[in-house]
Amino acid sequence: MSVRITWHGEELKRAVQAASAEGLIRAGTFLHTAARSAVNKSNPRTRSNKQIRAKGGKLVRSKVKGYFSPSKPGEPPRARTGHGRDGVVFEFNDNRLAPAVRVGVRRNAIYMYYLEMGTNVISPRPWLVATMMKNRQTLALLAATGGKGKIPNT
Repeated sequence: MSVRITWHGEELKRAVQAASAEGLIRAGTFLHTAARSAVNKSNPRTRSNKQIRAKGGKLVRSKVKGYFSPSKPGEPPRARTGHGRDGVVFEFNDNRLAPAVRVGVRRNAIYMYYLEMGTNVISPRPWLVATMMKNRQTLALLAATGGKGKIPNT
């Protein structure tokens, strides 16, 4: 009696690498979409009924345009032009040994980072890390199963 064992280690290794890369891409895409959605709440330009008078008491203008509903500390920044939302990017590094996903901001939208972290003048308006923490179970499931598992409602 003889036993023959065939090892398909390289095939298995390639299959695991492909599945993990697909899972990372799906998780990164989900986080990118959720982060853009978090900073998509509008801060419309409205008119105030504030009356402005000149020195002599003469009414100069009766309605002032401006952004009168900005974000408060602790909530995501509100959109005025959409430049910050459009500055949120998704990148995938297809390194065979260590595939990686990056969700962040472009250099010309670096102010979104300052809003996230806060400065000595601006209180933090977390949007990226808060979105990631809010959706961490979904992100872990997407990364682990490649999107083939049941995704809970978030």
